[in-house]
Amino acid sequence: MSREKIIKIADKIIEYSIYSLVFFIPISIAGVGISCVFATIAFFVKKSLHPDFSFIKDNKFAYVFLSLFIMFMALSLINSGPYLSKSLRALGGKWIQYLFIFIIVADTFRTPKRIKNVIILALGMLGWVTLSAWCQKFLGFEFFRGRSLVGFAVTGPFKNPNDFGAYLVFYLLLILNVNTINFRNKIYRFFALLILFLSGGALLLALSRGAWLGFLLGGFLLVAITKKYKYILSFLSLFFISVAFLSTARVRLEKTFSLVWNAVSAQAGGSATGISAGGGAEGSVIGDPIRFTIWQGAIDMIRENPFLGKGLGTFMSYFEQYSHIPKGGVYYAHNCYLQMAAESGIFSFIFFLCFVGFILYRAARLSFVNRQKSFGLILGGLTAGLFGFLVHSTFDTQLYSVQPKALFWVMLGLTQATYSVLLCDQKKL
Repeated sequence: MSREKIIKIADKIIEYSIYSLVFFIPISIAGVGISCVFATIAFFVKKSLHPDFSFIKDNKFAYVFLSLFIMFMALSLINSGPYLSKSLRALGGKWIQYLFIFIIVADTFRTPKRIKNVIILALGMLGWVTLSAWCQKFLGFEFFRGRSLVGFAVTGPFKNPNDFGAYLVFYLLLILNVNTINFRNKIYRFFALLILFLSGGALLLALSRGAWLGFLLGGFLLVAITKKYKYILSFLSLFFISVAFLSTARVRLEKTFSLVWNAVSAQAGGSATGISAGGGAEGSVIGDPIRFTIWQGAIDMIRENPFLGKGLGTFMSYFEQYSHIPKGGVYYAHNCYLQMAAESGIFSFIFFLCFVGFILYRAARLSFVNRQKSFGLILGGLTAGLFGFLVHSTFDTQLYSVQPKALFWVMLGLTQATYSVLLCDQKKL
């Protein structure tokens, strides 16, 4: 078999492995893992035979920040101590693996056809996933994974409402912008609108306040990028009016404010009374006052080892030593950025923000200039969706959960690939 044919086969394996990954993200963790393995192996085969890294030129500084982020994560292993093996697994399996997925997508999907294929597949899956959530709520069954409601909150095929909310907030902002494209085919417009309202309703029923906030702030970014004030603000207004009128959503917000006030009062008085670790989607749980207590433990970890952290993947191993929770327990930080800084230090955290922020800033700027074009609108939707996702990650574990994490790195890679396509078109003019 010729060298060129092997490269072509490897390229096709990468392409369809990424399609497979996008398909499996909401419904199968095993499918996500297998798809990542196939894409990574094929990528190494392709690059060993044809070492073309020209894709880096489109955003050099982003890749510099990425390299520094990886370097400081690796340096954090100096502090891992007895948990070195756990840190090595976290570095390879939880971070490097998905950073490679970003690189693979950014390189392989720099063609309009492949970008469109991913968007169509992803939005098609969004329609089925949100339909399963509606069935879960009103018919009593979720047809992908057989999930039950968590309290009053829908989860779709995900294990919990917050992971489902992360999935929805990204795609809802993307399809909100896709609906501004002037489709020639009325059937496409009908299905785009149908999926928009199905997913908007599903986000409402997920009762995930972090996702709601991410959707709100992502929506404002979308307005700034596209200048579609009337359309986007009308949908945002409709969504949050619905939050106010839906009794379970209203109660959820009321409990949030009252419990946060109680938690702040307790902290001011030097007491952790009234903070419990039980509950569900209805209220007084990990999702409310206890979050602030966990964050305090994370901040104490950062203060002790600010530069290189406690060691990658060791947060839960060390947490009980810093816990302010009366009954103890082991938790994620429920704030991706605090956990990142606690595990691998403030430099790792800073370079992560520089890496992601630089990509999103340049994508937003290019999308603004090309907001009259279909790919400009797609890029704007991807950018706002990732921004909303990152806002939501301030309150939960999305960058540490397999399905939301896979979604983030695939779509960040697609954002970079779409940016490259638009930049190439702009240079031709």
